[in-house]
Amino acid sequence: MFARQLFGFDSGVQVRREAMRIALIAAMAMTVSLMASPHVEAAKRAAERPSPGGQLMVVSVNAKQGKVLDVRRFKRLHSLTLALLGRPAAFNAGTKEAIIAPDIIMLQEMTFSNVEILHRLLNQRSKFDYLFVATPNSKTKMLVNADTLTMVGEPEEWSDPCLPERRYLLGRFTENSTGAPFVAVNMHLHRNYDGDSKCRMRNVEALHAEVADETGGIVVGGDFNQRPTSQYRECDLNEDTEPAPWWARMITPMSNGLQFVDSVRDSSRNAGRAMENEWTHAQKSSKQTCSGEFSFRRSRIDYIFVANTGIADAHADDPGWTAYDPKIHDLDYYQYSDHRWVWAR
Repeated sequence: MFARQLFGFDSGVQVRREAMRIALIAAMAMTVSLMASPHVEAAKRAAERPSPGGQLMVVSVNAKQGKVLDVRRFKRLHSLTLALLGRPAAFNAGTKEAIIAPDIIMLQEMTFSNVEILHRLLNQRSKFDYLFVATPNSKTKMLVNADTLTMVGEPEEWSDPCLPERRYLLGRFTENSTGAPFVAVNMHLHRNYDGDSKCRMRNVEALHAEVADETGGIVVGGDFNQRPTSQYRECDLNEDTEPAPWWARMITPMSNGLQFVDSVRDSSRNAGRAMENEWTHAQKSSKQTCSGEFSFRRSRIDYIFVANTGIADAHADDPGWTAYDPKIHDLDYYQYSDHRWVWAR
């Protein structure tokens, strides 16, 4: 199944390399079944609905799974699976007990083998069939709902202009219910590029060039590792200060008229909502913030940008894992990452 569901390259070598690690799934699954609580079972029973025709549900998450799987990371993968199947509540599904199943899950900071384990966990619990989409060297990966989307051609990868070995994923799809075409791009920019302040801007320019000729909808998700404004969140909760240059360039119309919007910012502004709870990353050590207080700094650094299409709604996974005491280690309360995912539809 692993080889069948990886698009874009011959995964035979990868299968042999990861076979022993994937074999751990059965033992870990038994551990999960012994640890499961009634709350977990309730999360599993959330009714899944497909996204309405003409509307896609996209999730982007930095899952912090870039190292060899161990029990702690498996618990986080399992918690992420339950969270994806338990929230957010479906807007158009007719009941608050339902969710809209994601059409695309964009994944950052995950090894191939850990994505495969998440893939299996999700397919074991979801009524939809998800496919693992990647290229041989892509830094980012995707899980795609094959019941709602069809892939067109092979996935592509393109290089970070400052770090050529860092390659990002692009896939073309059609929506099964409408036949509408669209492009999905998944990025994970480096945190600091060794102090080269122009690299984030160069990545935006490279992205614009990559999608300039697309005529269908375009969805760009990922971890951009920087806030959209010049000020830190604790001193600018509503993102009212001067925009960061890379973010301003990202949403500036291209020469052909194509223009991206920041889905979370745009939908929040249109609805008159504050941005305070839309942060996506929490530092794990307390530091002095711009307000002079010591706290665990939180920032909005994960995004879903769209062009040639509209936004019905978009949010960070709020409250997500922050609703629970981090000292509680039941799977249903387990913190799936130091990031909270972003979703948009």
